[in-house]
Amino acid sequence: MTNGGLHTEALKFLTGCPASLYSLKSDLNSDANLVWNKLTDATANNYLIGINVPDSKNGINGIIGGHAYSVLGTYVVSNATSSFNLVKVRNPWGSDTWTGDWSDNYVGWKTVNGSSINKVSNDGDFFVDMQDIMSVFSTIVIGNYSENSQVYFTESLNDDGQIKMYEFTSPVTQTISLSMEFYNSRMYTPGCRTGAASKGTLTLMQNG
Repeated sequence: MTNGGLHTEALKFLTGCPASLYSLKSDLNSDANLVWNKLTDATANNYLIGINVPDSKNGINGIIGGHAYSVLGTYVVSNATSSFNLVKVRNPWGSDTWTGDWSDNYVGWKTVNGSSINKVSNDGDFFVDMQDIMSVFSTIVIGNYSENSQVYFTESLNDDGQIKMYEFTSPVTQTISLSMEFYNSRMYTPGCRTGAASKGTLTLMQNG
């Protein structure tokens, strides 16, 4: 059981999959189309997706500030004049708090072709349009999880600060993700370690 923390850490530690954090402002240029495309591509690949709310947005349309939500899918609904890009969001607490547009009782549902979308009152799942995604949420996390992937890792304890070299060979052409993680001081038992998190550089070299 996890009790707080960061989305990226949870996805990496629980699944071993590479996870990337994207700021809606700085990484995706506050561009709703870029964010929508990122989310639809991730859902099409069955990746794990998280979306986060900053503390400053607490209470806006019932949203919980400083809270991590998950994304379950992307949908397009339309009426006689317009189409709407909706993101299905889930509160891991299992209860709905969203009261904005496209909440369970939103009147707009009666005017669109969204009858195929399953809505259950107060089940933790709710829909948010892209305008509200951009104004209320701050970051998305995408975990490139695949059921056929294999994860290997090595751990360096009591690091002496010297360069470490690891070598591997891939017998076939395949997609490989490499990453280097540093334990943050908050991951240790209280009093075990203090100070700033460790830092380092990952350098890749290819033979042949």
